[in-house]
Amino acid sequence: MHRTMLPPAERGAERGLPLIADSSSHFKLFRVLWFPLSVNAILLGAASIVVFHLGTMLACALFADPIEAGRFTADFPASALNVAMLRGLPADTPLGIFLLQVLLGFALWSLFGVAICRVLALRICRDEYCDLGGALRYSWRVRRTGILFPLAIALPALALGSFNALAGLVFQIPWAGWVLSAVLLPLILLSSIMLVLIGLGGFLSLSMVPAAIAVERRGTYDSIGKSFNYILARPIVVLANGLLVFALVWLLKDLFLGQRVVEQILEFTAVPFWTNETYEAILRGQVESLEGFEWFCASVHSLVLRIYDLLVRGLLLSFIFGGGTSLFLILRRDIDGLDEAEIARESM
Repeated sequence: MHRTMLPPAERGAERGLPLIADSSSHFKLFRVLWFPLSVNAILLGAASIVVFHLGTMLACALFADPIEAGRFTADFPASALNVAMLRGLPADTPLGIFLLQVLLGFALWSLFGVAICRVLALRICRDEYCDLGGALRYSWRVRRTGILFPLAIALPALALGSFNALAGLVFQIPWAGWVLSAVLLPLILLSSIMLVLIGLGGFLSLSMVPAAIAVERRGTYDSIGKSFNYILARPIVVLANGLLVFALVWLLKDLFLGQRVVEQILEFTAVPFWTNETYEAILRGQVESLEGFEWFCASVHSLVLRIYDLLVRGLLLSFIFGGGTSLFLILRRDIDGLDEAEIARESM
């Protein structure tokens, strides 16, 4: 068969490209996990966490005690999820700090998130190395696309919510309004269903829109529209693969950040013969119980452990965006029939 007549998957194989969407795979569901372990993606994820924490410290200097910045940083993911699920604003975080965290989070998502997806997309699609500077330059050039994402989601949601609110004002008119409400109830139901779909689609596309920007360099509504199209065309596939990535990230988070298995093994193997409370305190970085040179050594150990913790969190972030990038490429191939090698080049 002539090369130009080959199917996209076979053309990719002929060039030595990974068959990420090969429908003959016996483990088709697990293709979403076929993203590489990238040091640059991990470093970008860790850097975004550092910038977010520094921004939280600045917000705390304006609205609360800067010492609480660590707690507010750690509490933000759960607080944001509760707000997204309409459970109310965070009770333990001042509103000003939370709003600044949301703005900063979206800014970092549009910059570092796209950069992580760019690094992983080039590795998946072309097996090309992308340095940190190149990834950040690319994401900086397309920063407006990601920054406008919340507004692009909020505007239609606000329009539908306003329609429901105005309709509710009319429907509250005694007698005539009640009858009109019963007649037009299907429209209100449709509007509410669309609100749910926009909210759910916006949440699910948080990891796919940066991938669309990184792979195709499209505009805001083009990237959102393509992500929504994939979600609606393959909802079960998106949910199943999303749960798979979530399960992986949750398991790793519980093992390395919850159970602290590495630190436990370190403590168990570093003092196997007899108890040494001073060295054990140094090993754990417990500076509060030491002084002098022992305090200095514990401080160094504490710094190393903090860097390790930061890199683990960066790894988890890279896995989240890696799953989104991999899923976007899978759906792009399955639905649009586009070859993995068809990825936007960085303009000079």
